[in-house]
Amino acid sequence: MHNFHIRFRRTALIAGVVFLPLAVLIAVRLHTHGGFEFEKPLMMWVHHNIGEGFFPIATVLHYLGKTAIAVPLIGIAAWWLYRAGNRRGALFCVSAALIPTLNMLLIKDWFERPRPLFWPRMIEETNFFRFPADTAPFPPPSPS
Repeated sequence: MHNFHIRFRRTALIAGVVFLPLAVLIAVRLHTHGGFEFEKPLMMWVHHNIGEGFFPIATVLHYLGKTAIAVPLIGIAAWWLYRAGNRRGALFCVSAALIPTLNMLLIKDWFERPRPLFWPRMIEETNFFRFPADTAPFPPPSPS
């Protein structure tokens, strides 16, 4: 148990010292300038090189990441872990989905950064905010 606490503290220290300042720098840059210069060329390159073959995969991932499917799947996994006697695993399963999702929703609401319209959408969404990418907890709704 002592070893776990040492590893946890080390991981928290790395996250706090490295990733938090980096996230703050990115957030300040996006808030003041609205984006990065490399976004459009990178997205156009990816769109050109991946092509239409990725659309069926993106569509499946989009619907698997919807609340109506993702929440029951996470609930089933957490229930199974709990029933198997792994209460910490069940708590981790729920927390690993809930915390990033809430974080993403709060940040998206704060930035209100629209999704770029470089090409037609394959799936139209009511939530057009882009930052951070929906890939944080679940797959994106389009290959953009």
